[in-house]
Amino acid sequence: MRIRFYVLENDEYSMYEGLKRVLFGMKTIVKRELKEAYMKTIREKYDKVGKDNVFMREELRDIVDELECVMKLLYSVKRMIRGIVGRTSSTYSQTFNEYDVLLA
Repeated sequence: MRIRFYVLENDEYSMYEGLKRVLFGMKTIVKRELKEAYMKTIREKYDKVGKDNVFMREELRDIVDELECVMKLLYSVKRMIRGIVGRTSSTYSQTFNEYDVLLA
């Protein structure tokens, strides 16, 4: 970056005003660059969050599907045990109650 300003050597006020303008210009440039960098970072972060959100949603959907399959299997096993218990003696009824507690 090149900055030029001309003042008389003995004119301190002009030098002060010139430096003040240069400083203001530099602040403006720095602020603009910082704002652009900040906005770029925010965009990247939201893009990443959006992608992570979609990935997490798919992962949760898979977990729920797995849990539903496991629950169906457990329900089938419970029904099967109840069927066996219903056809057998009272000794197996005690076993059924233990299974029922374990599977519930």
